[in-house]
Amino acid sequence: MYRDNSLPFDLLLKQAKKGNKSAFGEIYELWAERVFRFCLKNVGDREVASDLTSEIFLKIWQNLPDFVGDGRSFSAWTYRIAKNAANDYFRKSKVDSISIEDAPEIPANEDPFECFDTAFDSKLEGALQSLSDEFRRAIELRYIKGLTFGQMARHLHKKEGTVRTLISRALRALRSRLAK
Repeated sequence: MYRDNSLPFDLLLKQAKKGNKSAFGEIYELWAERVFRFCLKNVGDREVASDLTSEIFLKIWQNLPDFVGDGRSFSAWTYRIAKNAANDYFRKSKVDSISIEDAPEIPANEDPFECFDTAFDSKLEGALQSLSDEFRRAIELRYIKGLTFGQMARHLHKKEGTVRTLISRALRALRSRLAK
């Protein structure tokens, strides 16, 4: 993901391990969508997936000082926490489902979250294409290029509050199309 004027991931990770909330916020911005989609794929419910994503990042924050590794092992560690959270959800809710323990092993050199993205990506792409150009552009700048609201405001020659409203409306329209 595009990050303007930001630190390399390993340095962000180091700072977050020391308790730097801003660095952890950047890590969250980089990882939240992937973790959410992984959870959504496994539990099939947007609200539950959102709750699990929050729980997962809380666990990551709480356990980050004990984490040993770099950006590559962070991916595997995050995946393991997410997988355990989904398993715990099913155990607690006693929902009939196929255990994600039966999921195929993913080679260490691959991003585990990518395996679960394909089906959702095609639906998302169709929904994005159905949006207005303005909404599609706003989502692209924010979530694909990773611009902040301030950077978007400068790029679009709009006030920051207007950009926040634009993103809110674009996401609402996107959610509506994805729900169909």
